[in-house]
Amino acid sequence: MEQRGRQARSERTQCVAFMVVLVTVWSRVSAQVRYSVAEEVKEGTAVGNIAKDLGLDKTTLKERGYRIVYSSTEPPFQVNQGDGILYVNRKIDREEVCDRSKVCVIDLKTVLENPLEVHYVAVEILDVNDHAPSFPEREKMLDIFESALPGARFQLQAARDADSGSLSVQQYKLSHNEHFRLDVKDRVMEQRGEYKSWRERRCWFAFLVVLDVLWSGAVAQIRYSISEEVEDGTVVGNIAKDLGLDKSALKDRGYRIVSGSGEPLFQVNEIDGVLYVKRRIDREEVCERTSPCLIQLKTVLENPLEIHYVAVEILDINDHSPVFPEKEKRLEISESALAGARFQLQAARDPDVGQFSIQQYRLSHNEHFRVEVKDRGQDRKVPFLVLQKQLDREAAGKHRLRLTAVDGGKPVKSGSIDILVDVIDINDNSPVFTKELYSATLKENVPLGTVVIQVNATDLDQGANGEIIYSFGNEVDVKLMDPFSIDPNTGEIQVTGPIDFEKSKSYEIDIKASDKGQVPLASDKSVMITVIDVNDNAPEIEVTSFSSSIKEDAKIGTTVALISVSDLDSGINGKIICTIKEDVPFILSPSLQENMYAVVTKSQLDREEISQYDVTITAKDSGDPSFLTEKTISVVISDVNDNSPEFSISPYTFYISENNSPAAPVFSVKASDRDESDNALISYHICRDERGVANNRFNIDLL
Repeated sequence: MEQRGRQARSERTQCVAFMVVLVTVWSRVSAQVRYSVAEEVKEGTAVGNIAKDLGLDKTTLKERGYRIVYSSTEPPFQVNQGDGILYVNRKIDREEVCDRSKVCVIDLKTVLENPLEVHYVAVEILDVNDHAPSFPEREKMLDIFESALPGARFQLQAARDADSGSLSVQQYKLSHNEHFRLDVKDRVMEQRGEYKSWRERRCWFAFLVVLDVLWSGAVAQIRYSISEEVEDGTVVGNIAKDLGLDKSALKDRGYRIVSGSGEPLFQVNEIDGVLYVKRRIDREEVCERTSPCLIQLKTVLENPLEIHYVAVEILDINDHSPVFPEKEKRLEISESALAGARFQLQAARDPDVGQFSIQQYRLSHNEHFRVEVKDRGQDRKVPFLVLQKQLDREAAGKHRLRLTAVDGGKPVKSGSIDILVDVIDINDNSPVFTKELYSATLKENVPLGTVVIQVNATDLDQGANGEIIYSFGNEVDVKLMDPFSIDPNTGEIQVTGPIDFEKSKSYEIDIKASDKGQVPLASDKSVMITVIDVNDNAPEIEVTSFSSSIKEDAKIGTTVALISVSDLDSGINGKIICTIKEDVPFILSPSLQENMYAVVTKSQLDREEISQYDVTITAKDSGDPSFLTEKTISVVISDVNDNSPEFSISPYTFYISENNSPAAPVFSVKASDRDESDNALISYHICRDERGVANNRFNIDLL
């Protein structure tokens, strides 16, 4: 803000005391020096140093009575006899001095005496924007025939602005309406007299009625900006500080804002010179759609009179949503309309301007229409509905679309209108299925007569041409007609035969809808039926390799049998868990291939304890309820010679009489062996003594 204030003071200084030294030629006398100064500057403002610019000796000015010779009683300028500076003696109103002259020049004659010297000085009075445009009347009534054709013109009285050049009336604006526009014609008038020509007025043509004439802010000494809708009391800026005014004198000098009729939008604090918002500002109410929206303020200090101009730009905020004239729009479009046909829609309105005005239109998703926008400038975007795919009334007799206008705010605001499109019919109808794809799921083993799915087709033709018969397609496999049938009137597909998931997991059936016209029209559609598995199969166990016997000295982990398990069901119903009862020395070892197992030993075998095992393998699926299958295999333990013969008595003690005859029996011995077959056959012999000598007195007779 301080930077803006310094810039404003710089502009004010240039405006108030801008000096140009020119040597020029007047039409009557030759001005030796020419200056320029803005009207309405305060008294005492320096215009230029005449003594310096004319090369006069400042020390002799007072002595020689240096002065301005002026015809009126109170001249607008005076010269300081001490330093030769020309300054403003009283407030200068350019419009009062020069009326509407394009160039306003005051000729000054300065005199030095002893000896007599005359010098001519010209001061150009620069215009400031101190007048607002005004109309001769506050209201104008026009009578216009309704038969008047477009292009008819009606002249209205022009507004007047006492200022000239760029500060005079620059343009006219007409409030928004559907019937009238504004046309302005420049007319340059000439005035006889001292000055050549001046633009007097602009005549304009239009339907009336409140016109907002722009007031140029080029001469504003300082410019602020503030958003609309801010709270009362919001500070805009410190005028006193930014203009370099003495805050202590503001109240005594009656510092205030000079406003027209009505309650002013801004107020200035007489104590500190702060400009603040006095009441809520609606940019759209103040400036309609003008951009930028500038409010020109004229501030006044009295004793002496001082006028300063301040411009406040009202920044737009996104406080309005786009609005359509209607909530709903109905269109009738023939189904014979070709792609590319355009239908103009009413545009939405948004009082906001710039990026907060309507930026785009969006059409709800559909396959037949899109939206195109034509930009006509000045925040006017006109939407067109464009047909991109030919309509079919039989497929859709009505289309409901939503057109949304979106502004550029963050967050965005939007407004919508519903567009109802009625499709006008032509007779071109075949039966049309209501779905692009028919699919159903069916559990296996369902009862006969179960309804699988109902297909439905429509034909908007009347009478027999609109009556529909359903049937299987001509290419349907005869095998499909066994488990299914279709009702010709209702389109219901029913179960007429057994459904077995293990035989067929799905069925694809072609169906046909035909009307009853003399030349029937038909449509085809496929029905996909997916069979859902139920747990109706028990697991199966197959022994792929089996050794019926195994040696009792087999190592732990020796394979006895290879088995595979399977289940015709799928998913969880086909997931199998295999186990062996824990009371046998065997376990199941899974292989890398799913559902393949090996029966292996898990501990040492002993035929003499158990010579045969019945191994029961259990396969159970994970269905609910589950199915269980058991298979038993008999494993015979074959013998190995792992047992020694054992005598029934040890040691044997016996008595024998002497003098027995040879070959006479003395006693008998008996031994047994737990092994079997050859491993259990026993032979007897008499062992030698320690010296290796056999006892030949006895002999063992094998019985």
